Amino acid sequence: MARPFIRLLTITLIVASGCAPAPTRGPVPVSNVRSFEGVRRLAIISFDAAGFTLVEHRSQPGRTLDEVLAWAPYGAALRPLAALVHRGVSSGLARDHEIMVAGSVYDVAAGQVVAEAMAGQLRASGFLDEVRVVASEPIDTANRPKEALVRLTVTSWGLVRVRDDPDLFSSFSDVTGFLGVPGTGVVLWEHREDVTGPDQIQFEAFRRNPPLTRREVVKTLQRAGERLAAELLYARGAP
Repeated sequence: MARPFIRLLTITLIVASGCAPAPTRGPVPVSNVRSFEGVRRLAIISFDAAGFTLVEHRSQPGRTLDEVLAWAPYGAALRPLAALVHRGVSSGLARDHEIMVAGSVYDVAAGQVVAEAMAGQLRASGFLDEVRVVASEPIDTANRPKEALVRLTVTSWGLVRVRDDPDLFSSFSDVTGFLGVPGTGVVLWEHREDVTGPDQIQFEAFRRNPPLTRREVVKTLQRAGERLAAELLYARGAP
């Protein structure tokens, strides 16, 4: 009796997963600031805390599951099993889609893209004497002027499904920046930036056009770097 129902439940969940609303992106930009008007030279180092990801489905069953369980003889007892099946189906679908497009961006160094964009914006402002992107933390030497260090971490980036539309995706990136002076342990500034690209594109277009996927995610990473630079200049008091 239970086996036919479980098979029916699995099929229903596969269909329902395509209709489930997309996860809500978290609230963001958050900044903490201390005075750093004396900073004239800046080094930027980046870290990638995560690879490309595709954010697609909620992990919780939706209304369709409630309707199925309502008429099932053992609906209440089967709810934990149903939730587990739903998570497995959703995870499998998301992973398949992620594999389809991940090859387009396999060589994108997300942290480096953000760092270069931030550095370019800071140099263009003219408010700093020197801005450079470094591969490792600078070693303090007597013959080099003291400089502050920005540590960037790309916590997540990739494609996210547009809310209420299972076929449309946008690029996104979440980045955190910390500014400090090496050797002091003091954080002068910190900021989190969450950027979602303005374009909403059919998933099939991403799958068939790898340059499009690459272009969209790189643009969003660059926008995150530019926003971090703008926030840093604002905190510093630049007009």
